[in-house]
Amino acid sequence: MRRAVLDASVLIGWFDGTGSADTRPLRAEYEAGAMLLIAPGAALGALLDAARERLAPEELAAFASALENIGLEFRDPPTAGVAAWVARGLAAGEAAGPALAMAVDLPLFSVNSRVLRIAHTVARRPD
Repeated sequence: MRRAVLDASVLIGWFDGTGSADTRPLRAEYEAGAMLLIAPGAALGALLDAARERLAPEELAAFASALENIGLEFRDPPTAGVAAWVARGLAAGEAAGPALAMAVDLPLFSVNSRVLRIAHTVARRPD
């Protein structure tokens, strides 16, 4: 079974329908049970912020419950790792993905162009 870290840029696209064509095979692999995915805890907040702009208040609670039941593991990255990526030019929310990927020694899938450029040693587009 493949394992990887996803950042908020991929997850938001999965939920709001804006996901690029290159993320669909990854989602299908995950939904088929062939992939274990970990996401930074910060991605959960980013998803809720994105959903708040698109959902009615009463739908937001249902969305939050759905997030808890999709089987993603949300983990906080080491603070020192986040700081190291911030020092390289990423925003703190962006830095969570590369920091977590390095901490768990897994690749990071992202569609955020700045993350892909700055964290190219750990980040790549979904395949």
